[in-house]
Amino acid sequence: HLLVYTHAQMDQAVASAGFDLKSEYNRQLNALNRQHQLEAERWFSEVDGLRRDTEIRLLDKEMEIKKLQREVMAVSDVSSDATKELKSNFSRYMGDIAKQQLQQLQILETQTRREV
Repeated sequence: HLLVYTHAQMDQAVASAGFDLKSEYNRQLNALNRQHQLEAERWFSEVDGLRRDTEIRLLDKEMEIKKLQREVMAVSDVSSDATKELKSNFSRYMGDIAKQQLQQLQILETQTRREV
């Protein structure tokens, strides 16, 4: 049983086979493109999540730094006040000592005059 194809039938068969190949190629290409698109979307989502996490951590660190700066300023203010008070107390103490020494000198001077 011999199959005989006409020229038109052969052209039709080649065209049909070519169309099938092209359809399969396009189907696989579209599937690959979808897969790459999904991977890219997942990657962008991960990167965006990391960016947000980093921004949050950065804001937390900035708030921590501001808190520490306020604490340093408070300690500095207390230290400054304590230094002023210490200087004031020291000046008062030295003034008291000077008065006592002057009184003692005056007493000695008075005693010395009486003895002379």
